[in-house]
Amino acid sequence: MFLIVYDSSCIKQDREYYLCKADFLQNILDSFPEIKDIKKDDIEEILLCSIKKEDRDLSSKICKCKQFYIDDKQIKIFYENIENLSENCENIRKRSFLYLYKQGIKKKDKLPPFVVLIKDYQTYMDIKENVSGVKYKAFMDVIVDLKSRHKWQEIVDNFPNEQSIENHEFWDNPFCLNELSYALSKITEPGYKKLDKNAKEKFEKYFFKIINRCIELEPNSCVHKSILAYHYYVVFMSEKNNRKGYYEKAESIYQELIKKSNEKFKELYRYTKLRELNFELIKWQGGESWIKKANEIVDSYSQLISDYDSLSEDKQKKYKKEYIGALFGYSKFNLENYLCYYDAYVDNKIFEKPIKDYLFKKERLENILEIESHLNKIIELRGYNENNKRINLQDKPSYFDIYYRLSQIEQLKGLVYILKGEKEEKYIDFFKNSNEYVEKVLKLAKERVGKEKFLFPDFVKLIKAINLHFLNQYDECHKNFYKAKSYMIYEEGVLYYLQGEKERALKVLKTIPSNDMCYNKSQTLIKRIEDEI
Repeated sequence: MFLIVYDSSCIKQDREYYLCKADFLQNILDSFPEIKDIKKDDIEEILLCSIKKEDRDLSSKICKCKQFYIDDKQIKIFYENIENLSENCENIRKRSFLYLYKQGIKKKDKLPPFVVLIKDYQTYMDIKENVSGVKYKAFMDVIVDLKSRHKWQEIVDNFPNEQSIENHEFWDNPFCLNELSYALSKITEPGYKKLDKNAKEKFEKYFFKIINRCIELEPNSCVHKSILAYHYYVVFMSEKNNRKGYYEKAESIYQELIKKSNEKFKELYRYTKLRELNFELIKWQGGESWIKKANEIVDSYSQLISDYDSLSEDKQKKYKKEYIGALFGYSKFNLENYLCYYDAYVDNKIFEKPIKDYLFKKERLENILEIESHLNKIIELRGYNENNKRINLQDKPSYFDIYYRLSQIEQLKGLVYILKGEKEEKYIDFFKNSNEYVEKVLKLAKERVGKEKFLFPDFVKLIKAINLHFLNQYDECHKNFYKAKSYMIYEEGVLYYLQGEKERALKVLKTIPSNDMCYNKSQTLIKRIEDEI
């Protein structure tokens, strides 16, 4: 057996013993309960280092155990034959902390046990001398270079094939196998189009073999489980089905990772996105259970947004992408609950349905402003401005997504005032603002279409048409329905009706086929118009 002792006094002052009591002792006993049963002669060597920042460049040391005593009140270790190592304390600290993280012993923002018990010689030597890193340095340099260039297939080709990997020394080396599993996971992602379906299934089988071996070798490592969870995540997210129960498998691992992983922020974000998509795929159910699930997703996004502010500057840079995703996820998911304002307006004007009071609840209106704040924060973080050439349209959420949602927000504000019965001067500017956001989207799309691969944002045209209706620009309004998607045809009929053009409304509504999702409500409106005519 081997010990690692974090002993600054020995490193800086050459003190030849270590004493630990109280809570620090309890941390050692909780982490390594078997340490109470070892004797002096069981300890082959002790590795000494300091974990204080000011000692990072000092030499670490090794020694033999002269005396060893432990009970429920204290642990005392006397050293002999102390020698300096060429490795500084910082390198030993990093490698030993990595070991503790993988074993699930070191937790985020908590002190490690100041005495570490290691039973395995190879593990101890990897911490002491980075044996595996040195042995495979030339090989790993090649892998790291390929990884930086996203050459996943070439990484796999550098390893033994699936049939021979078990007979290679890599099979017992999670350090190397982890890189292979990561490359295989990238190849098997739905967006990787260099392989046909059968080849991808073959590589996925190989991926599961390698990642499960990594977990077998290091069962407490969050790194391997994160790679596996992410594989389930991207397949489910991309294919939008519960392939082989991937949702349940990903959910189970993410629940574990959120409790243990030092990448908690990233794992919680992915878990929330996973649940959001699964929720969207389930047909509207209503009821307390359904509402509870929706609120849990919102609460998770809120937690991420709140947690981000308390992260260090380095962590904020690291998780910027996830933070932006959380800001947009919260905004998008919440906005779905506010699209009813336009429906309420239509139902009141056409079918004379009363406007419900809950639409004006203080918390709902405040939430609209909160969503707006989150969307503007994304614009700030992305550095969006009038220099459209610098905007990457492949970023998720895209430029189009963000400004489209802002156009919805402005339109909602206008609708709130209309539903309250306010005069035009109170609401007109909101529809103008909404239209300005729409024009930003369409302008950029027209500039870049044909030069870049993206779907033209036709979805903003309905928002524009509604804005122009309230701005009394009826001719311009209906230009947005040229070659309209099927879901927009019903809305054009509604707008014609609201503008007093009942005959045109009938003409448009009657073009909706019987298999269209809007057919039933179009028939209801057709009957209403025909009764009035």
